[in-house]
Amino acid sequence: MAGFGNYQIMGGDQELFPQTVQNAIQGINEMDVVMRPGQLSDFVDRYKNLVTDNLKSIQNVTDRDTAADALAKIQVQTQELLAEEDIDKSILERNREYASIQDYIRQVGSTLQGTVFTNEHMSIGLPGTRAEDYSVITHNFNPKFNQDTRTSEHNTSHPTADNTVAFSRGRKIQNYENGDQGSIIMEMQSDVHRNKTAIEYPTSANDFTSSKNFYPYAGGAQYWVKQVMKDRLTQALIDGDDFLGWVPGEVVSHYEGADKDNYKGFINIYNNKTNEFIKKLNKDITKRGKALGMSEEEINKATLKVKNDGQYKFESGGDEYFARVKENQYPGMEKYVRTGEKKRNKDPFRYSNIENTLQLINMPYIDLKPRADFDPELLKKIGFPQFKKGGKTKTSKADPLIDIEIFFESV
Repeated sequence: MAGFGNYQIMGGDQELFPQTVQNAIQGINEMDVVMRPGQLSDFVDRYKNLVTDNLKSIQNVTDRDTAADALAKIQVQTQELLAEEDIDKSILERNREYASIQDYIRQVGSTLQGTVFTNEHMSIGLPGTRAEDYSVITHNFNPKFNQDTRTSEHNTSHPTADNTVAFSRGRKIQNYENGDQGSIIMEMQSDVHRNKTAIEYPTSANDFTSSKNFYPYAGGAQYWVKQVMKDRLTQALIDGDDFLGWVPGEVVSHYEGADKDNYKGFINIYNNKTNEFIKKLNKDITKRGKALGMSEEEINKATLKVKNDGQYKFESGGDEYFARVKENQYPGMEKYVRTGEKKRNKDPFRYSNIENTLQLINMPYIDLKPRADFDPELLKKIGFPQFKKGGKTKTSKADPLIDIEIFFESV
């Protein structure tokens, strides 16, 4: 399959870090050191071992702090070694081997700086989420008409990438009722609501009304929800997932610790707007299918079918969810939360020593399994329309969607 649309998987560069570390270790070990025996030769030999030992300790590291600590340790130990050997640093700076080792250290440090470790963004989500099934996708655009590629407000705790306007956090999960394996969106977040005098933004994260100057998507900030669904669906199809699910606003409110206003916003985003834009995606699919000359039957088999019977099980987190339900802090949450007991008493949320087990039921998802009324290969062939020009600041300058732009190869 070709093309990933307008998005980037955060943590995708994480594989570059261990590769760079391994290349540095190998390069240092294979250095042909030709030096007269003596103080300088002894120092370089000890320095090589010092550096490679520290690099070996971070070959399989999965977090930034451990790697950064090891690189800092190299610098500290280098200074200690210089003092112990009483080496003139000006002599070292003219030494080819020392300079080469320094270059390898800089390469590792530069790669570390540019790497986003997926587990750096694990603060929000469902119980028991592990680094290996956690993903962060940034949803991007191509700036046109002298638009800023990024505002200063983007560079906060949110994941960042060039031209990022939104990101979503997701994880792999199993529907325990039927054993299907798929992905679930745990969080959709947007930066398009942030204030900037040069460009008009919605007044709040929950404002989905249209405006001619909303940045960056023509027609309003609401389109980032649609973009998240397109990008996540694209990745789910690439991964061969059985389904793409998302978490209802009532449940999102729990792990986001939402206040009253944010609760309403999450209901709007995860319940109302998500379903609304899936319907709009189906209209896009129909339009593109017709333009490709596909039959009505083929188009019907490529449209997205939403179901609401997803069931996910967790070994922890139940007590916190049940407490929210008992307090009725997020009305409607009781539709989705159950204990792990097969038989429940009159109060299904009573506390006991086994009720920490959590089941989320009635979860919404798009069914992506091949069957009589759906063919994922036809959906791949059609693809999704991407924003044609990324955004605009005046209505006369761009159309929000391109008519035909197949970013999947034909199947």
